[in-house]
Amino acid sequence: DMERISVLAERETNAFRKDLGNGNFSWQRAASPHPHMMLGYPVDSILKRYMAEGASYMEEMMSRVEAGSGKLKPLPSDLPYDPAADRAGHIEAASKPGFRIKIGV
Repeated sequence: DMERISVLAERETNAFRKDLGNGNFSWQRAASPHPHMMLGYPVDSILKRYMAEGASYMEEMMSRVEAGSGKLKPLPSDLPYDPAADRAGHIEAASKPGFRIKIGV
């Protein structure tokens, strides 16, 4: 039931997503609906964005948690890309009216 998923997504976005200003945000935890649950359905595209944003934010973070201590390890110094390279461009694109998430290439 997409209406139920939409309501849940909106509630959890309000509860777990924190807007830090200047296009920055953080999530306390990922929302319950997985982004793939919404693909192909007529759900508000901003909710789709928030579900994808929350899932990826927490997934990346959890992949760096050190087993046993629970401490967050820093990003490796030898990444083959710069994680902040296109940040300004992504923020600018997402702030324009009519922004849509691109799936695929």
